[in-house]
Amino acid sequence: MFQHIIEKFSGNTSIAAQAQLRIGLCYEKLGEKNSKQAQEAFQKVIDNYPLQSEVVKTAQEKLSLLLKAQALVETGEKELRVRKISAVPETGMGEISPDGRYLSFVDWETGNLAILETATGQTRNLTKGGWTGYPQTSRWSPDSMQVVYQWLAEPDIVELRIVGINGSEPRTLYRFKKGEWIEPADWSPDGKYILTKSFRKKDTCELELISVADGSVRIIKTIKYFTPSLGIEAQFSPKGRYIAYDFPKEGNSLEFDIFMMSIDGSHEVPLSTHPSHDCLLGWAPDGERIIFISKRTGTLDLWSIRVAEGEAQGTPLLIRRNIGSIEPQGITQDGSFYYLTAGLWYDIYTAILDPETGKIIKPPAKLALPYEGYNYAPSWSPDGKFLAYVSTRNRNIFCIYSIETEKIRELLFKRNYSFPRWFPDGQSILVRATVGSGQGIHRIDVQTGDVAPLIQRTDGEFLQSPQVSPDGKLIFYIKENDSKKLFQILVRDIKTGKERELLRIPPFDNNTIALSPDGKRLALLIREAGNVRALKVMPAAGGQQHEIHRFKQSGRWNIDIAWSPDGQYIFFYKSAPEGTWELWRISSEGGKAQDLGLRMGLYMHLNIHPDGKKITFASYPKERLSQELWVIENFLPKSKEKK
Repeated sequence: MFQHIIEKFSGNTSIAAQAQLRIGLCYEKLGEKNSKQAQEAFQKVIDNYPLQSEVVKTAQEKLSLLLKAQALVETGEKELRVRKISAVPETGMGEISPDGRYLSFVDWETGNLAILETATGQTRNLTKGGWTGYPQTSRWSPDSMQVVYQWLAEPDIVELRIVGINGSEPRTLYRFKKGEWIEPADWSPDGKYILTKSFRKKDTCELELISVADGSVRIIKTIKYFTPSLGIEAQFSPKGRYIAYDFPKEGNSLEFDIFMMSIDGSHEVPLSTHPSHDCLLGWAPDGERIIFISKRTGTLDLWSIRVAEGEAQGTPLLIRRNIGSIEPQGITQDGSFYYLTAGLWYDIYTAILDPETGKIIKPPAKLALPYEGYNYAPSWSPDGKFLAYVSTRNRNIFCIYSIETEKIRELLFKRNYSFPRWFPDGQSILVRATVGSGQGIHRIDVQTGDVAPLIQRTDGEFLQSPQVSPDGKLIFYIKENDSKKLFQILVRDIKTGKERELLRIPPFDNNTIALSPDGKRLALLIREAGNVRALKVMPAAGGQQHEIHRFKQSGRWNIDIAWSPDGQYIFFYKSAPEGTWELWRISSEGGKAQDLGLRMGLYMHLNIHPDGKKITFASYPKERLSQELWVIENFLPKSKEKK
């Protein structure tokens, strides 16, 4: 295609040069076997289009890297190399195959388990769930031919399934009871067992071996007072004799240590017990080193430590400084470490507008918070001095940011919490829990971190969009039960536990509500048939709804709505034609909606500051970076240290 463009636009050197450069980039993506063709293509850019300075500069840089890599291969030298494989779809919860050919991931568009071919960037689905169930964590077989994965078959029912990459049908290896949770951690080197992290008992994680042949289970390690949201790692050694794993130093601590135990559980030793946080990445292919990430220098760095016969040997070795916040994807058989950059993950932004005219005074600016790309769900305190939000780093951490001191308190709980909403006294926060059988609506004391359950969901139910009344006595929320096609807006008295139905809404999910500042009115954004969203206002005590706006919106997006502090306006957002989202407001009495002229990647968890000027939300910018797959090669220390 690009060669055709060169021939067609031979008189337009700008277009022809760009096409020639892209030929080189195509060959480069195909790997080392096409290195010679890539070099020739980049050289043609330099020779044939010398006046196209920017394109020539790029070609020269690419050619220089290729020639250097070729020289290393020819001389047999190996130098540490960090390179980007490609921009990839929004992925996660998978890993790189042992041979490095594929990356498993969850396709959130279709609700299927999928794989990405690293050489070409092409993807394909391995399952055909289509949201009749959906996958989560996946791990590869040692021969790179099968994937074991977690499948949410129905509410509160988790299955462990195996599927081949050859198009075979998945088979269910193990089906857990309601309320139990399981995650595959690794596949044994001989292919006979799946190492899992199972949560069958309260506050307990069990490392188990599940037979691939018959699904039988053997517990090899029980960890007490463990929090599921912490996301420990556990992996077999290359010969299958040992298991390395990490877990919190003390209960719900944010800091981890790394341990190693024999497969029969008879021998266990600490490998890394530094006061700082250490996180397991995996084993070197020869089994002589453990690779991990540590914050011991103040930044997230890549380290290794030698091991022999189930014991640590010597002190850890620093491999690479400041690797940053990444999502590890595993170490391949040739010793390459793959990871994902943040990509489409969220940050918290604030825009400033004139409340009278709706004119934007200051465009959205990212709030300077640690762990960029991992922060979302902002909520202002009633006095506007604190911002509650959630930071996710393979686990959800609840944060409270002080505007005056710029200090952050981090709270870690036994469940993932989201959708924070402050109680009017500013001393506690209403949250929604999203892990296991403990799902429901809870209250968190911001001083002590104590959690009190207020509403517990039952099987098949989903509790959405919780709101607290200005007097702190009532909770408004949406209850959805798709199997029963029952979708309700309810109000509950916190003290008595009594609740009543305010409204029964159409049997479609992704609905949101927002309570007015005076507690007298309830705004509803209801999804109806035909991808239609209807924005309505009704009395908080119940009664007739008044529709104030209607618009088309494709997809199953949860669109948040928010009131201005004076109750005059309701803010909402909808998708724009160019693939971004635009922010709107409309009078709570109805009338013409006003486009505020802002375009962002999204406006998730929309929240208005008490001053009525600051609009805060989680998003990625309009010109967002794609999530990227990177690899670090030739980073393992040479084995000459071994005596």
